[in-house]
Amino acid sequence: HDKCKKVLGFADAWPSEISCSKAVGTEKGDCKVILRLQLRHERVSVLEQFQQLEIWLERKLKDALSLSAYPTHGAAVLGNVKGNSDAINCKQRLKRGKTATVFLAGPNVEKLPKGHKCGDILLGSVTYCSSDANLMGVGKKPGGFPLRYIVGTAPLPEKSSTKDDGASEDEEVSAEEKMQEEILKLKCSSLEKLMSSAVKSKETESDEPNAAATEKTKFEVLYEKLVAEHPTHLPLLLIGLKYYDDEKRRSDNLARVIQACDNIMSRVDENEMAMHYGVAHDKDDPSVKKKCKDVDEKKVLLVEALARRARAAADAEGDGNVISFEGAMKHLRKWVPDVDSSAKYAVLALEKDKRAQRTGLVLKLLDKLLKTDDATTGSICVLSRKKLWERKIEVLRELHYD
Repeated sequence: HDKCKKVLGFADAWPSEISCSKAVGTEKGDCKVILRLQLRHERVSVLEQFQQLEIWLERKLKDALSLSAYPTHGAAVLGNVKGNSDAINCKQRLKRGKTATVFLAGPNVEKLPKGHKCGDILLGSVTYCSSDANLMGVGKKPGGFPLRYIVGTAPLPEKSSTKDDGASEDEEVSAEEKMQEEILKLKCSSLEKLMSSAVKSKETESDEPNAAATEKTKFEVLYEKLVAEHPTHLPLLLIGLKYYDDEKRRSDNLARVIQACDNIMSRVDENEMAMHYGVAHDKDDPSVKKKCKDVDEKKVLLVEALARRARAAADAEGDGNVISFEGAMKHLRKWVPDVDSSAKYAVLALEKDKRAQRTGLVLKLLDKLLKTDDATTGSICVLSRKKLWERKIEVLRELHYD
């Protein structure tokens, strides 16, 4: 079945072909299917032996792959290299009783199906005779001869030089600085895990209220301590923003969410960033490449802060807040021109169209999000299918649909 619990098909020990509709796919076209295998036995010890099983899946390729044939091993190794005359001299006329050797070369890595892994087997067919118009029939074996290709390991990426040969010694990062950076990354990672556990304990607050409060206090104490030590570390500030902007506690901390967004924005020089993206850069220069990577990371953090700021501004209007939703959206569009059409910011697009009383556009966007599973995954506000249906029902009631 798919992620919506819709049954796609059944199979037994001799499985038959099961097709998946396009509606099961995501925005990228990927198809997500959940497989369940049921085994029955009177002894639990026997069933425990089957906890780790391998699944053999067969599926049709979207596009057929063609292999090149060569008369010699050397020609197959060279492949379709320009100037290799052997690549076009593979056709031979054989007399009765004569034999010939043909070498097939595997497809390029770029032509392999998406999501392939080492060990995957591609099945197909090959024919060795060409048809003759003077003879009856096709002149070749129907269906061809079976052929299979085993996908090998992926080629290793080329190692790019991370340091310029002419770089001065003072520009090189010392071992101590690298160690401090790794320690800070580890602290941030541990803080994120603590934030996740605090969210889970918040969900079970009715069962263990004291434990939830303790977890929340632990996070805030550690977060404030780390911020005091590293006040300009943007990933750390973003962790705090996500904590206070969580669905379980954001309604009581909207002012704090906006304050956290403003804190991140104050640490980023937007004018300098705009000047950086306004010119072309030499990506072959290691120092320039490193700078571009740092600026790109800052932009990602800035955009997320601006998006969460706009959402908090929409919910906090009427509480004496000086930030308007329209002003926050205008600021966000400076860095994300397609904010209205991106599923990542769907919650902002729905709010904008709702304020403009464009109910039809709201309904159209909701239908688009409902067509795919996890359409808002990775966004500033994950909208579950239940929330999307609730919003759609609300819109239909506004349009006086029964």
